[in-house]
Amino acid sequence: MELGKLGVWYFLDGLASPVAAQAAQRIESLGYSALWIPEAVGKHPFVQASWLLANTERLNVATGIASIYHREPGATLAGQNSLAEQSGDRFLLGLGVSHKPMVEGVRGLTYGPPVASMRSYLEGMDASPYFWRGSGHETQTGDRRTRTEDAGTCPRFLRRGAPVLHLARTYGHGTRNSGSRALAVC
Repeated sequence: MELGKLGVWYFLDGLASPVAAQAAQRIESLGYSALWIPEAVGKHPFVQASWLLANTERLNVATGIASIYHREPGATLAGQNSLAEQSGDRFLLGLGVSHKPMVEGVRGLTYGPPVASMRSYLEGMDASPYFWRGSGHETQTGDRRTRTEDAGTCPRFLRRGAPVLHLARTYGHGTRNSGSRALAVC
């Protein structure tokens, strides 16, 4: 995935899906390499990303960010892998812990310590039975089924700060610091 130097963060939830697709196409035609979409109280970010990816040719679409409180780790991983595979690896999963007022006040959930919560979530993703991706193949011998992978890596973006950089190093194959962002490759 080539993110390039410039991308666009754009809240598309207020637009009808065909209009959002036109906006993504316009962003792509202007030469931007990535469109970052947030998750708040509107559209589901994975469904919206799927629509935008299907309606563009080269544009990378990233969640900026998808909250770890809105879905369990295995469902997030399955969504990430499906979108990456369907789009030719143009999907970037951006994860974050959101904000306490959003998690507790709007969603009615319990907000935990940010770093510990993210660590636990990433561990859940890594332990998920959905942890495979790509064009691998399955073989069966008796009652045992084995999956062999042919694919590379799926990028994960973790939001902000030195503790998150540590998580990116721990749960990834490396980091890239860009201002307040750390990119971890799972």
